[in-house]
Amino acid sequence: MLNVRHVSAALLAVAALMVSASACDSKGPASPTAVSGPAECPSTFAFNESPGLSSTKGGELVPAGAETALLCVYPFNTGDNAGVFRLGRTLPATESPDRVTGYLNGLAEFDPQIKVSCTMMGTDQYQIALGYPGGTHMIVRVDRNCGKVSAKGATRRLEHVDTLLALWPRPEATG
Repeated sequence: MLNVRHVSAALLAVAALMVSASACDSKGPASPTAVSGPAECPSTFAFNESPGLSSTKGGELVPAGAETALLCVYPFNTGDNAGVFRLGRTLPATESPDRVTGYLNGLAEFDPQIKVSCTMMGTDQYQIALGYPGGTHMIVRVDRNCGKVSAKGATRRLEHVDTLLALWPRPEATG
């Protein structure tokens, strides 16, 4: 008959070995994963929906290999609820989706220790919907007011929003 304590101790030892072996075999930070469904722009952008801060620069912000990169434009409207913007238009990237993901993954680490002055100065807000093979997608929040982009909890510093927006046609030109 087996002693319950010995069996429990043996199981714990095996589990600890498996965890330490997988940690040693790690190839760096895990890549972010896309979720099921086609790339579509969310109907709203709300400031209180931030995915939280993480500055994991060691990995990617978004997976490479996107087939679609949509710019979701949320125009400033004084009639909307404070901090909530409604989708105004969706623009497909004029550049390849790989150029968009490459730009996003090349952004600098966001240091949450550095105090950033965020403005809410009546400007449009943006999100990026990336579509991947197999019917998966990922949404990237562009916080223009605080100079950051975030996806799945990872956050990067966005110093030049115009450089990012240049990967799509100018919203003003798309009547």
